[in-house]
Amino acid sequence: MRGAGRLLAALLAVLSVAACGSPNRAAAPKRVPPGPPPLAEQQRYAEIALSAAPMKERVAAVWRIQNNGLLDRIVRQATEPAVVNPACKQVTDQDLLFSYAMTWSQLGSTCPYTSIDAITDQNRRYRVAMQGSASFVRMYALEHLEDEALLRRISTEHPQKHFRDTAARRLQKVSTDRGVAAVRRSRDQAALAETARHGDIQKVRLAALARIGDQALLAGLAEDGSVDAKVREQATKRLTNQAVLLRIALATDDPTVRLAAVSRLSGQEALFRVARSGPPAGRVDSAARQAATARITGQDRLRLIAGEDTSWQVRAEALRRVTDQRLLARAARDGKHRWERVVATARLNDRSLLGELMYRQEDRGSGRRGIGTQVPVAQLRDALVEAAAGGPVADLHVKWGVVEKSYALHGLFAPGARALGEKVTLTVTDPHGGGRRQVTFVSPLPTTIVISAGQKNKVVSVPLDIDRAKLVYPLAAHLLATVPKDRLAALAGSARSALLRAAAVRVVPAREAVIAAAGDDDHLVRLEVVARIDDQAVLARIARHDLTPAVREAAIGKLTDADLLRRLARDDSQTIRAAALKRLKVVEPAR
Repeated sequence: MRGAGRLLAALLAVLSVAACGSPNRAAAPKRVPPGPPPLAEQQRYAEIALSAAPMKERVAAVWRIQNNGLLDRIVRQATEPAVVNPACKQVTDQDLLFSYAMTWSQLGSTCPYTSIDAITDQNRRYRVAMQGSASFVRMYALEHLEDEALLRRISTEHPQKHFRDTAARRLQKVSTDRGVAAVRRSRDQAALAETARHGDIQKVRLAALARIGDQALLAGLAEDGSVDAKVREQATKRLTNQAVLLRIALATDDPTVRLAAVSRLSGQEALFRVARSGPPAGRVDSAARQAATARITGQDRLRLIAGEDTSWQVRAEALRRVTDQRLLARAARDGKHRWERVVATARLNDRSLLGELMYRQEDRGSGRRGIGTQVPVAQLRDALVEAAAGGPVADLHVKWGVVEKSYALHGLFAPGARALGEKVTLTVTDPHGGGRRQVTFVSPLPTTIVISAGQKNKVVSVPLDIDRAKLVYPLAAHLLATVPKDRLAALAGSARSALLRAAAVRVVPAREAVIAAAGDDDHLVRLEVVARIDDQAVLARIARHDLTPAVREAAIGKLTDADLLRRLARDDSQTIRAAALKRLKVVEPAR
């Protein structure tokens, strides 16, 4: 058996040598691609292309033809685009291609486009763009013209504005592409800096800037007030010298450049110096001071900024990071600006003060459907503090913004109007870097604005109202992630904060705890109970006897007893009657 195995291996080796050739044999010469078919054969293919043969055979024949005269015959005599297009694509004679582009007018064929693409003479493309027989062909030629002088001539001399505008855009693109390609080939740092400083096109200036690595040249560009602001901003973002960055942050007149410098500062002393350089002594704008304050960590410095800065945005930014509860309490109670007070309220841990802030009359909102801003923030913060039970309290972050809507008005003396509102996002972050939940409120901007005759530039301010029920979501999600299940039942029944009780009812797994909360004094808790239960007896009791119409409506929406619904349809309240009749149509469809 062992000898047979050796024999088989030797036989396989012989067969492989026979198949592959001797290892010492010279490699076969490379195959030379065949030339074009003979003219007579190409003529037969042309006859097939122009015949009534199946389309697949005609197209295959066209692709075998290389003679320009035969291809031109097919282009001019064939009527089907499926035959004309490949024939046109095979043509290489520049005169023929130019004639196609100049005279083609029928739609449905790609021949004029492939012809223009294949024309190498820019002057011929220019003539097509100016004199071609079809406007779509002229436009295609213009969009593929690359000679800057010819494009400039069209942008000023063409009789049609649309063509002039297209030529101007094409000229801008061609100039930009060539300028960018040129600076990408350059290694001369001084020349690149000169282009970045004085180049005509911003994209080229920025491309040149990206090639500069010399910090001295970058600093010179960043500090030169005559340089394009975008170039200065990008140059500043690449600086590493802290002294230069501080000098730019304190002295530049451009706010975007100043913000870029602040973003690159790393020293706490430098950041504090920028934050304290506001008016009247300094000239740094509030946005840059706010950005610097956001990166300061020292509590002493933050307290100084929060107490003395002239801008409420900067003071509010400092209050986001201050841990001094006495300072926060003072700012929450007596801050000069409403948002300064709101931010401080979101950081408080004093439940007695939070309880006082919940009933501030100056922030009760417009009264339509919700409450103002400081009151709900105080309620949510109070619930978070109580839920922590002496442990780490979840972070409550308040983000404020402006929303705006413009209105198109029609009238002799009515140029326009705007409505301004607010947008607030409350974010709850679990302690120790846990999960984050947020809820956003936006001022309801009106769909229309009424103005009187002759009134100009009317601006309507729309107050922000916060629906307290929407605060339950982030709080409930926080409880579910951080509070033990057995404590949830206790919170649902006995938490001092009504908002906390409502959130606990939403997530507590014990059914008994949910039903027990049906008699809660706060309607928000009872609404959560109705949403959680299907017990018809409890729902019927709530639907008949609850003192809040919204709670009764919610309970009616889950009832299945038709007799009870008929009785409720005769209720004294029109709202309850409507809700009962609506539910009755579902429970007892019309027969």
